[in-house]
Amino acid sequence: MMCIADIMSSPVQTIGSDEDILLAQSLMQQKHLRHLPVVHDEKQLVGLISHRDLLKAAVSSLCTQQIGRLQEREVRIPVAHVMSRDLWTVPPEMALIDAAEKMVANSIGCLLVTHNRYELKGIVTETDFLKLAWLTEVELEDDRVLAAVQSAAGRSISAIMTHEVDKIKQGARITLAKELMEWQHIRHLPVVDDVGRLVGLLSYRDILAAMLSHNCKASDADQENALGYFDVDDIMHKKLYTGTPKLSLSEAAALMCENKVGCLPIIDNDKLIGIVTAADFVKLLSRSHPSKPQGACG
Repeated sequence: MMCIADIMSSPVQTIGSDEDILLAQSLMQQKHLRHLPVVHDEKQLVGLISHRDLLKAAVSSLCTQQIGRLQEREVRIPVAHVMSRDLWTVPPEMALIDAAEKMVANSIGCLLVTHNRYELKGIVTETDFLKLAWLTEVELEDDRVLAAVQSAAGRSISAIMTHEVDKIKQGARITLAKELMEWQHIRHLPVVDDVGRLVGLLSYRDILAAMLSHNCKASDADQENALGYFDVDDIMHKKLYTGTPKLSLSEAAALMCENKVGCLPIIDNDKLIGIVTAADFVKLLSRSHPSKPQGACG
């Protein structure tokens, strides 16, 4: 039986609880991380920081009227002030499908793999589950996981994609995009033109980068409104990886993994008709054996 230890990333990039949030943002950007575990004395797990946590910090009372000075290192905000302390931890021996079910049931993007809860051993994210969709039969030793992957292999991406896509029009303000993403609890927001053609893609990471960039410095303006001066066109990604409704799940997973993207807009006749994310692949594995009792690797 495959367990969490088989797919987790280890060793884990961490940050000290007394480091400042700009270092956290820099590490996450450089290493393409969405989640950064926070440790005390270099070993004890005490928290987790995400892009969402950093963005909230950037517009919170901690940063009001101070973002420009923060960027210039005149103001220092420790990671401990903004990190999440409610952690989802699992042992290395937890069965893979049970872990997927835990992530789906609690709407979380990662699990921290620990020994005795506070000794960090690894981390598992949605992307790690995405990689399973294009492993070979030889590489998949767990019958339950293999069955789920084989079942998915012949299915098209339309079977799991979100059909009712939240999107925003070209030229809209970044503040509107931020509010929509927070309201709908989404991390990726397609940008379309007046006839519904996909012209860009916006992520939570893009908004965070804009908020902390030199473009958002101001000495006398309300920093909550700093993003209001910019359109989504200013920060959206224009080089896009897309798929068609006929794309198989394994092909979609390979495309996303190879290009290190967290979502794949689905296009048909030049129109955006759906979107698939790494989280959809976690759900796919979770649904494969919903009645199985939880267990451990053995």
